[in-house]
Parts: sequence; structure tokens; C-alpha cells
Amino acid sequence: MRVREGNQAEIPRRVTGVSAAFARFRFPVWAETRFSWFLPAGNWKMRGTGAKIREWSRCLILTGETMILFAADDHFNTSPGRNTYEEIAGDYPQMKFVENDWSCFTACDLAKECDLLILNMIADTCGLPIPDGKAAGAVKKYCEAGRPMLLLHGASSAFWPYDWFRESSGFRWVRGNDPDGFEASFHPHEPYKVVPAKCRHRLVKKLVPMDFPQDEIYTGLEQTRPFTILMNTTISMGTFPQCTESFTRWGGRVVNFLPGHLPCVTRHPDFVRNVKTLIDDLLED
Repeated sequence: MRVREGNQAEIPRRVTGVSAAFARFRFPVWAETRFSWFLPAGNWKMRGTGAKIREWSRCLILTGETMILFAADDHFNTSPGRNTYEEIAGDYPQMKFVENDWSCFTACDLAKECDLLILNMIADTCGLPIPDGKAAGAVKKYCEAGRPMLLLHGASSAFWPYDWFRESSGFRWVRGNDPDGFEASFHPHEPYKVVPAKCRHRLVKKLVPMDFPQDEIYTGLEQTRPFTILMNTTISMGTFPQCTESFTRWGGRVVNFLPGHLPCVTRHPDFVRNVKTLIDDLLED
């Protein structure tokens, strides 16, 4: 098993008690002006006292309590997970990124200590072993606790040998050796544009269109749970979902975000913006 240097750092633990309660606090609108004196000095990303308070509250959540685990493979030496992580890491100081090392799933009690699990990996690819029963068991326990997942690119097959995960993924990339006997998914290569879908989900108003050069376009996936399409792409072969939201049988939200193979996509500003939008929305629940 190949492990990048620095991957063995301890996964940060959650803060509990008073600090956690304060981190979850949101100032009401009426308090925006009264508490302006309470704001720390510094440069703020948004204008207005109320906006500053909301941004400060967000920073408290991300630095004081939230623990995010981002696990990825190197995906045929393109490292889309690592590229994405490097673009967003500055906004999520409590995010732990691990590449090509499945021991991360048992390094802590995911169900109790992890607030968001982000996967960007496909089991049994890139010369890496299939995650063992202990790793799969930890992720299943996390899902059984109703926790959310963000599945990037082909991560709906992150634990494809396990039937509970195949169902839980919601919108599944089907491998050629599929245990359920479905026809394999496929990915044509051409330039493409991904746009918000025509629906009334709150995320559709937050997600932005993405115009990409030629890259893998995931198509022919299997629907395993009821889902809402959040983004689509229309290419020469037709129109295909590129972002979906579903729920596991245990009530946990699962967002599949399919674009993202080459660095020109995973480091694209609009791609990065949408990933951060999805992370923030999943953390707010």
C-alpha cells in the first residue's frame, strides 16, 4: 500500500461541551448591530456587520468542532482528490486528507467523531487493495448513524464489493465486474458544460455552471436510491446527471458530484466553488 508522506498525522478530534455549543450558535438579525463591537479585528470575506458575524460563526464551526475526513486514491496518477483538497484546504482547517491509505477509516470512531466523510476513490483500482472488512465496517457504522457523505467522481464505487454501500451510494458507477450483474458504466471524453438542474432544491440556486475542457464524463450509472438531480450536462450522446442528492436507508444525506478527473477540472475555480458549496451545505444539516 502506497502512502504519501504526511498522511499519518493524527486525525483531529472534535471539541465537545461549551465550545461545541457556542460553535453552533447563530446570531439573529436583531443582534447584528448590537454585537458589532464583539467582532475580532481582521480582514473579512463579506461586507456588513451581520455578514461578518455569520462568517465568524462559520469559522468557529469549522475550527472549533467539525471534523472532516477526505479519503482518496491517486486515480491513475491524476490525484483528483489531492488536487481538490489543495484548492479547498485553507477554508477547512479541520479537514484531514489521506491518499491511498484505508487505515484512515479505523484511525478514529467515524460515527462519533466525523461530521462529514468525503470520498474520491474506487475500490480495487490503481494497484490498491480493496478496503478490508474493518474499514468497510467503520464506514457502514458511520452511515448507520445517519451521517452525510460527499462522493466525488467515481466514489459511488469506493466500497463497491459491499452490497450495503452499493445501495447507499444512490447513483452508482458500475464496474465491469459488477456483483449485481449490471452493465458497466462508461465515460466518453469531450468538452462539456455542467449546469444547475431545473428543480426547486435550495442548492440549485447556490451551484454555478461549469464549462470544462475535454475530460471524463461519467454516464450510464445505476440509480440505487430515489434521488434529486442537482446538475446536468448535455453532450453529443444526450443529457446526463452530474450531481445528485439521495438519502441512505438510515437517513444520511449523500451527494454525488461526478465531474473531476484531470487537474484542469479539479482545480477549475467553478469546480472548487461548487465543492465548497456542497461541503458547507452538508455541514449545516
